[in-house]
Amino acid sequence: MMSNACIHGNGGFWGRCLRLVLLAILLPFFGAPALANEFLFSLSSAPLRADDRVRGGVATNPAAPPEILKRFAESADWRMRVFVAVNPGAPGETLKKLAKDKRNAVRIGVAANPNTPPDVLEKLAGGDILILVRANVAGNPGASGKVLEKLAEDKAKEVRKRVATNPGAPGKVLEKFADDGDLWVRYAVAENPHTPPEILARLAGDAEDNVREAIAGNPHTPPELLTRLASGENFEVRDDVAANPGAPGKVLRKLAEDEVKSVRLSVAKNPRTPPDILERLTGDIRDDVREEAAKNPNMPPKTLERLADSMDEHIRAGVAGNPGVSREILEKLADDEASRAPFHVAKNPNTPLEILEKLADDKNWRARGFVAENAHTSPKTLARLAGDTDGEVRKNVAKNPNTPGKALEKLADDESLEVRVCVAMNSSTPPEILEKLAGDENDDANGLPEGKR
Repeated sequence: MMSNACIHGNGGFWGRCLRLVLLAILLPFFGAPALANEFLFSLSSAPLRADDRVRGGVATNPAAPPEILKRFAESADWRMRVFVAVNPGAPGETLKKLAKDKRNAVRIGVAANPNTPPDVLEKLAGGDILILVRANVAGNPGASGKVLEKLAEDKAKEVRKRVATNPGAPGKVLEKFADDGDLWVRYAVAENPHTPPEILARLAGDAEDNVREAIAGNPHTPPELLTRLASGENFEVRDDVAANPGAPGKVLRKLAEDEVKSVRLSVAKNPRTPPDILERLTGDIRDDVREEAAKNPNMPPKTLERLADSMDEHIRAGVAGNPGVSREILEKLADDEASRAPFHVAKNPNTPLEILEKLADDKNWRARGFVAENAHTSPKTLARLAGDTDGEVRKNVAKNPNTPGKALEKLADDESLEVRVCVAMNSSTPPEILEKLAGDENDDANGLPEGKR
């Protein structure tokens, strides 16, 4: 979940980490703001030292050795236990023990973890009084059909909603929920990619726009239903149809002329949009629509050659980010200082190693930063960028899974706390470095008063 999702920004690191956990396990609960706020307050109420922040990064790393995670799971600091609880690489036995933790936040994390054993999920579903625990079990892809059927009868709408979002929810449950009195339960059914077409067709007549938006964005909505929804008055519904990869070509053709910019932008981004429509959208009045059309992988190579010479900097930037563009064009656009094209070349997953190596010496730190972030950058180039003078560049190197062990070892002692945290969260960091960063488990509760552990 968070192995390489390194934290950015200048605010408190621990608060940002905890908000990531909150987003991971509480975002679905729009109907329970009081519960969410209470949980957020409890997570962020105690400070943490800099070295503990690094240990927190190790605790979230799915590739961390089981013995390290077990140690953190037995930590006196409950916040470390939360991070292990949501770590998808945590061993089943460790999660089984954490499922009995007295801290609500820890059990909430275990309930959301896709690696939690089915029998543990079943116990949490039937024996925990906390709504957020049952709801996270309901949304867990590892929950059995038997557990989901039981939770479908839960009185709390937050729990029913999560059952409705689960790809493993039984068809009879989804059919029942299609008539649920709560808007967000019906929305979840409409959004579920495994909802049968006949139920989606029924929900298409729902009085709530939100439900129709969810159907419009569902990748398994039948083409004829998408055609019908594309003619509606609500532009957000049309926007979702325009972004749907299952939308028929004739529908995308019509929506490419929509008066609302966001609808045309969605058409420009859709990988199924026909080439002639994309070419037309490169003449759109909006910069971002033109750029996304040029970036679309469905744009023909011959057209890309022509667009690479465009006077429009946005179009050239889009071409530079297109995964189907030729090496020759990438070489040319890497030197295009009049636009953001070099940045897009540096980010392009198909940019040849020699061009990435050249951009690694670019005078602009952003270009070097994108090279450091590119998953296809060579270990040799990443090792060189590990010594970059810019902290943002080093941070991107520290989170790149291709970064060699020697470079990660060097960055583990970096002067920047956030660089060290990125090393701690990198799934490719060698076990011995993670062990070093994990530090002394006996000190991880320092600063927490009694009763807060």
